[in-house]
Amino acid sequence: MGNPFWHIEFRTKDVAKAKKFYEGLFEWEFDENHKDYTIFRTGEEVSGGIMENPASSGMPSHWVPVIEVEDIHASTQKAVQLGAKISQDVTEEGEWGWTSTIIDPTGAMIHLFQQRRK
Repeated sequence: MGNPFWHIEFRTKDVAKAKKFYEGLFEWEFDENHKDYTIFRTGEEVSGGIMENPASSGMPSHWVPVIEVEDIHASTQKAVQLGAKISQDVTEEGEWGWTSTIIDPTGAMIHLFQQRRK
């Protein structure tokens, strides 16, 4: 199957409280070496990240799945053609690649991600 779930992100107004909860519940390990973003591992591989949910978003704490795509621009536009709305257009994410955030026709939010190839 193409386009696997690649990563999952948790956005919250209280990162410290979230980390304490998930570390206690699941024994997740956290990597604090990223500015404003905490990576967590549920095994050997990176599983996801926790970041502060901007107060300006007006959204409660929520999980967002990240789906890997080959061409971020084409996939974002295809999503729009299929009825999605763009919440955040294509944005470069440092050394990792590019993301966009869409709201599907049912109202669900997902991130699309194109990995930077070395």
